[in-house]
Amino acid sequence: MTFTEIMACELGSKVQLQDGIDDAAIDSLEYLEFVLHVEKEFGVKLPEDQLSKVQTFRDLELLVTGSALNA
Repeated sequence: MTFTEIMACELGSKVQLQDGIDDAAIDSLEYLEFVLHVEKEFGVKLPEDQLSKVQTFRDLELLVTGSALNA
């Protein structure tokens, strides 16, 4: 599955890639469960210091797919 497929499956139409994490129509537990699902699906462990830089779901997608976030 791709990141956007997982996002659609897990979060439905609640969020889009450009949506800010803090502004999303999901609570923090839903976000955490989503991140854990993504980590499992992609076989990665996302570093907390990088996760703290994530501002949008697109940022999270880039982090998961191996693109570095610019601080």
